[in-house]
Amino acid sequence: MQYIVQPVLEKGANHPTFRINTAKKYVIANVNSKLVVESMGFAFIQQNPWNESAPGQRWKIVEAGDGLYKIC
Repeated sequence: MQYIVQPVLEKGANHPTFRINTAKKYVIANVNSKLVVESMGFAFIQQNPWNESAPGQRWKIVEAGDGLYKIC
């Protein structure tokens, strides 16, 4: 599967840049199905349609060192 990571844009926000900004939250979407990754509780995720009010569909990307990142 291929996924695309896009920043969550607030209403009226400008077009996003293509660098990871660890201060922002992101949406992770399946390229083919257009479903997004959603946390459904402790260590359980699934793909669902985008829902702007679902906090489990917003992800923080954190630097892990050596050019690697963690998705939280």
